[in-house]
Amino acid sequence: MADYKDIKYNVDYGDTAGAGGLIKITSIHQAMTDSDDGVSSFDFTTGIDDTYDVYYFEVAGVIPHGTNQFQFQVDTGTNTNYNITNTSMVLSWYHGHDGAAGPGGHGGPNENTTNFCTFTPPQKGSGSPGDFQTRGTQGGYLYLFNPSSTTFEKHWLSKMSGTGAAGATQYVEVYESAGYFQTTTPLTRVRFKYNTGEIDGGRITMFGLSK
Repeated sequence: MADYKDIKYNVDYGDTAGAGGLIKITSIHQAMTDSDDGVSSFDFTTGIDDTYDVYYFEVAGVIPHGTNQFQFQVDTGTNTNYNITNTSMVLSWYHGHDGAAGPGGHGGPNENTTNFCTFTPPQKGSGSPGDFQTRGTQGGYLYLFNPSSTTFEKHWLSKMSGTGAAGATQYVEVYESAGYFQTTTPLTRVRFKYNTGEIDGGRITMFGLSK
């Protein structure tokens, strides 16, 4: 029997006209039990179809092994190389515990690339040497719009925050990112990974926005 923990997100908060509730589809979780026991990626390979026009990914508590940045790419299901051509950009801001604050120096724009989209700040993770201490985790969200369209290209946007360090200076940084994938073929898969190394911990939950 399902308990509250299992069903608490399975609620359509829209009105009788059918406007806008989030419906939980699935979740991927990696427990941080050992700094050397991670996974290479979080792959969502089912549940992305024409049931919903908007998909929402809630990112919580992700942490790398080392100092890395979180990325994502999409795929059509027939091409499983996660190399769909995309154009994207990033705006970033930071605030350090030494009082320094301002716009960040990381990110796009990136034009007509088949690489993974970097949508989070650089992050200090677990592991060794001591400079790779656990500084904190990252969280935020990513929207993927109309992935099943056979007419239009596929837009996305996200907002992510995280903690990191530049030497002894710890800081919080925020990324606001957006872009589009240059294909009219329906997208059915999303992969999240770090630019290098493993995901040592965290959770990503995929929701559909009801029509």
